[in-house]
Amino acid sequence: MFALCLLLCASLAPVAAAVHVKRHQLSCTESFPCHDEIRRRTDFWIQVYGTWTTQQGVFHDSLHPERVYSVIDVPNGCRGESRPVDAERERIERRLSALARKVQDKARLGGDEQALLDLFPGRSPEDIRAAARRVRCQQGNRDRFEAALARYGAYGPMVRKIINDSGLPDDVHYLPFVESLYNPAAYSRVGAAGLWQIMPKTARYLGLELDATVDERLDMEAATLAAVRYLQGSRERLTAVAREMKPSVKPGELGPFVITSYNYGVNGMRRALKEFGPDFIKVLNEYKSPSFQVAVKNFYASFLAARHVASHVDEFFGDVPGDPPLRYHTVVLAHDTSMKRIFDVFGLGEDDLKPLNRALTRFVWHGWRFAPAGYRLRLPYREDAWKNQVQRLAALGPESDDRGPVNYTVRRGDTACGVARAFHVKCRDLIDMNRLDKRAFIRVGQVLVIPGKLGAGGGSTRTVASLEPGQAYRVQPGDSACGIASRAGVACNVLLASNGLSRRSVIHPGQLIRLPGGDGDTSAESSASNEKPSPAPSPTPSRYTVQRGDTACEVAERFSVPCDDLMAMNGISRRSVLSIGQVLDLPGGSRDSRLGAVPGRGNLQDIAYTVQPGDTPCQIAERFDMDCGDFQRINNLRSHSVIYVGQNLKVRTRADDARAAEAVAEARADAEEALADTAGEAATSPLDGDLALEIQTRRAGDGYRHYIAVESDETLGHYADWLGIGSVSAIKELNDIGANELIDIGTEIALPVVTDDQKTRFNEKRSEYHRVLVEEFKENYTVSTVENYQVRVGDSAWKVADRFQLPLWVLTRYNPELRSRTPLAGETLKVPRVESRG
Repeated sequence: MFALCLLLCASLAPVAAAVHVKRHQLSCTESFPCHDEIRRRTDFWIQVYGTWTTQQGVFHDSLHPERVYSVIDVPNGCRGESRPVDAERERIERRLSALARKVQDKARLGGDEQALLDLFPGRSPEDIRAAARRVRCQQGNRDRFEAALARYGAYGPMVRKIINDSGLPDDVHYLPFVESLYNPAAYSRVGAAGLWQIMPKTARYLGLELDATVDERLDMEAATLAAVRYLQGSRERLTAVAREMKPSVKPGELGPFVITSYNYGVNGMRRALKEFGPDFIKVLNEYKSPSFQVAVKNFYASFLAARHVASHVDEFFGDVPGDPPLRYHTVVLAHDTSMKRIFDVFGLGEDDLKPLNRALTRFVWHGWRFAPAGYRLRLPYREDAWKNQVQRLAALGPESDDRGPVNYTVRRGDTACGVARAFHVKCRDLIDMNRLDKRAFIRVGQVLVIPGKLGAGGGSTRTVASLEPGQAYRVQPGDSACGIASRAGVACNVLLASNGLSRRSVIHPGQLIRLPGGDGDTSAESSASNEKPSPAPSPTPSRYTVQRGDTACEVAERFSVPCDDLMAMNGISRRSVLSIGQVLDLPGGSRDSRLGAVPGRGNLQDIAYTVQPGDTPCQIAERFDMDCGDFQRINNLRSHSVIYVGQNLKVRTRADDARAAEAVAEARADAEEALADTAGEAATSPLDGDLALEIQTRRAGDGYRHYIAVESDETLGHYADWLGIGSVSAIKELNDIGANELIDIGTEIALPVVTDDQKTRFNEKRSEYHRVLVEEFKENYTVSTVENYQVRVGDSAWKVADRFQLPLWVLTRYNPELRSRTPLAGETLKVPRVESRG
């Protein structure tokens, strides 16, 4: 995983004809045997860890890694500068091809050629030609391994104790050297995190928390316990399979399979066992699978190598002083608590606490969320165990997070829209309030004023001030009409109509805005301020978009229309459940031009429409008087496709109809406003944009069904957790999903939603989960450039992401179409190239 993915190479230095890989005396055990072929692989990885540094690149045979052709200087790494690496690889390929011809022709060899031929015991021209196609560059790791030995002093005793208590072989505690070089803060390019390099999807399976406040993959103890559970389960399952084929199988025969399963997966090793039995060497040489490649085949050998180097430190490094073992005190938080309060009570700073509490996310350290109740806060060791401070913290009681506009100091990895998302405010509002330029450029140390809202604790959202229907609200700096509408829980169009405003109207600080609903009595507010609210507009809008908590009769009352007429017009009853985003026709209203029907179907033209929040395919079709099936057909949508905000779709309408022209203009105006609301995102990064992750609700028979489209790094277990139903059985039954069936991203899943509270909880949890993946990635990597990549035949989104060592979700952020379909051969994808922040 982490260590094996450090494949770096660059500027050239003088080369040798061939490099001798020293043979080492390995201490093999019953649990982890060393077969002869494994010994030679292990010798290679011992030199990677103990001899060659990160400034050296080793060109070798990917199938026989001990066959080393050259070692060159690589200050920029194997993946950093492709031209020098390609040049060296091509040089070696040419030499091997020339050698194969000479051997076949029985021509005389020079000294360097003879040394190269000695790497091939069989001296077969066919073997040499095949080897020319397998030249690979591997970066050395000696200096990083030496640094890992110091960390091993701090974390090794804890890891070793947990492993010994679990009944697993003691040597398993060397595995973090391979995974993370014993770094509990390690974060790989593909999204694996922590001491044991656990992926987000695997975290949920292993019982680790991963949300906006806590990522237990980075907790050294929790992650070690999770890794132990994985290895115990792997040993149990693989043993059961092996005994079906060989009842007398010994634990040592399965040791290599169990270790390799940590990299390749238990199911992959089960398939290999079923095909070849408990013969690990046969599996290495004969098992064929697209994912059973170099890193997997070398994983067990690299584990043995790490064990050898770490247990023979003097031989490789001399005296390496290790960090002292960790000592700390633990306090369980009784309430959601801000880090500011913790810093104040204990007189400590982030530098003191973060090394012991890496599970707390960036959201917590930056003050975007509170550390959650129940979190086990670790404190530096002290003789008095912080007794007085702990009592003081307990005495303070719950902490309120109802705060008005706050100041936030920009930190590394922040972007304007990323900060806005974290604080649950519109990016446009933050940009306006802080007068940022059109690129929304911010710098480390800059102080931003956060308008409006602040989420805290478990991800809940609180408004700055209570906005009640019927009130008159005085506009504050940075306010927008639609922002006020959102905070008041009403549709933007309704608020605009209630104040005689349009989408292009400009509002000013101090202006009074009437909030729709209630009895409309604002005289006290108006009298006190000697100002009159803007006049209420006349016409009733023709349609209304359902907001949270609405009922049919409440909507009817709000617009002074008979409830029975509204229900009849929309085909609903008093028992019908309205869904957020559902569009209701209002009887007697003047037809809103944007939503108006377009008469006639002659002289048709296609115009662009940008999907807005709450849209569904059939709602858009109805808005432009189209048949839903026709709309889906011209946009290549399936019958139940889930569309996303910002997606461009085609709408077919009459070119010569005045109301159609108005509808087109309004649709484009909405699209422009949507772009304005996300201003700065394109100039910062697609990573900062909001995904349309909310549950989509559609009518089905007499009721409604609730759908989502599967995103990367999600599992059915996540959906069950976010719905609060515990088991995935209801989801599987609803979707007829088999026991081991794989679900691709973009697949539509129906959810067993019963209440609006479930929908709200699900939407919040899902959004926060994906946001924390983004923020962790930004904290560790920065996008240096974006390149174009032309899709090849056989490519999948996963293959492209793997080729460029990116999490799949990063690739789909830059190419949103891949969230719902596979890439097409010949099309061009945007691929971000990332650099570590160090």
